[in-house]
Amino acid sequence: MNNLITFFILAGSKKITSEPDGWVKKTREAMVFDLLGKLNSIETIDRVIISSNDDDFLDAVTVNGSDSRIIPDKYHSTNSFNFGKWLNDRILKYNPKNVFYWGAGASPFITRELLASFCASISAGKNILYTNNFFSADWVAFTPAEASLEITPPPMDNNLAYYLWQDRALRSIYIAPSVEIIGDVDTPADLLVLKVHPNTPPHTADYLKTLDIDTTRIKKFISFLPERNKIFLSGRVGSSLFKYLDTRSPCKYRIISEERGMRSSGRLQRREVRSFLGEMIEEVGLDTVFKFIEETSKGAVIDSRVIFAHICKKVSTKDRFYSDLGIPGKIEDPFVKEFTKRVVNSPIPILAGGHSLILGGLWALVSAFGELPAFY
Repeated sequence: MNNLITFFILAGSKKITSEPDGWVKKTREAMVFDLLGKLNSIETIDRVIISSNDDDFLDAVTVNGSDSRIIPDKYHSTNSFNFGKWLNDRILKYNPKNVFYWGAGASPFITRELLASFCASISAGKNILYTNNFFSADWVAFTPAEASLEITPPPMDNNLAYYLWQDRALRSIYIAPSVEIIGDVDTPADLLVLKVHPNTPPHTADYLKTLDIDTTRIKKFISFLPERNKIFLSGRVGSSLFKYLDTRSPCKYRIISEERGMRSSGRLQRREVRSFLGEMIEEVGLDTVFKFIEETSKGAVIDSRVIFAHICKKVSTKDRFYSDLGIPGKIEDPFVKEFTKRVVNSPIPILAGGHSLILGGLWALVSAFGELPAFY
């Protein structure tokens, strides 16, 4: 076969600023080992390039890797990491015919069969791409590889699929959203989901067992999913999630959807985020807003990043991560601290986190603990 795929896995990390930051990093590394097990028998892949700025992780990959196609790739950390430059440097170095790019935290529940089917299609195709999220990609498979060299280098991987379509006219092949496709693990809120989920892959599950993180709220939330309970949901809620919840979940959802694409569009970096829920908090206060949620709902899932971006403009990774875990005592920002206290002390189970919790996390919880059978 002369049209094989080079599989690039980006598993680097920024400077660790807190203990939860390290937990996320180690979880994503465990996910890489689970992914390698799925890739091992896919014949359309000629090389698996694992790129990281962590020597210890690359050493572990080399020692534990049973696949001779695995190539460790070291890159050096900088304060201005540019994803597009990283990818193009590797395309020039390894000269692949076709590319499958994968962010280390992507699609934790993807199957070997799905990966093989995408690889087969790319290997046999021309000027096409697959991605799990067209406007905010966590992984992208495309052909030809040199298409990446002909587009504006995307500053982050979220933009890759869109740029390949816009600048190079690659045809995006639609993939129906499912629990196997969606999701990205990049915050402690995602670790909570994986820790309680019955289908978390083995390396990832084994690592999470070593972490002493409180799953009380998420387990209480799960208990409401099988019945017709009212759930409050706010943040970057997309149409695919709404359709899934509307057709496959017995719960009734009160939804505020706002600020989709705030990161990939640059609105977050430009501090242009505006949130309806954030405005309400500013107008009437945290307590009044939370009382409304508690009086109308059995549980809630809140995209805290949208609210933080509206009210605080900029919040440290450390504060965001401790907020996800419900540990206000280690949070410095006054608003984030009070918000987290209100979440933890609520009489209903409230899950707060980022976009990955809203999309992949909630989808995964409903699919495992409260999914209705498909009727069509």
